[in-house]
Amino acid sequence: MNDVIILCGKTAAGKTTYAKRLQKEKRAVILSVDEVMLKVSDQCEGRKAHLELARRVNEYLMEFSLSLIRQGIVCVFDYGYWTKEERRRICTFFKERQIPYTLICMEADERTRLERLAVRNETNAMKEGRQYIITEEMLRRFDGWFEPVEADEDAVFLFS
Repeated sequence: MNDVIILCGKTAAGKTTYAKRLQKEKRAVILSVDEVMLKVSDQCEGRKAHLELARRVNEYLMEFSLSLIRQGIVCVFDYGYWTKEERRRICTFFKERQIPYTLICMEADERTRLERLAVRNETNAMKEGRQYIITEEMLRRFDGWFEPVEADEDAVFLFS
């Protein structure tokens, strides 16, 4: 298992569930852009502002992970990495530092994703604090923003 696991995939593809499994099995630390965004951003300020803040949060988490990796801790990046550029940026960061990483693209069929989304929305609605509630319409819009992982990205595909 590499020092860094980068999970990418569409909404409700199983990224967080897999990250939690790795956390238990490998004593890994989950670094989640979405979790940080929920804590530091009070409201949705539009897609452009959201993407810029997410980029900055991700850069912070990448830098932060270096101290964990030096201690022998496996880091799991739990975020969609919907664009090839986002995936290139994080992979290059670790490649330049000669830190082994694995890019894993999580995939699931649409029916499974919709079922998971319904359960997640119901669970999140009962939690305290801000949570992401994603409608089926939003899911379809987000799917349109996902750039498929290409062969040159050297990803491992997991179907969940």
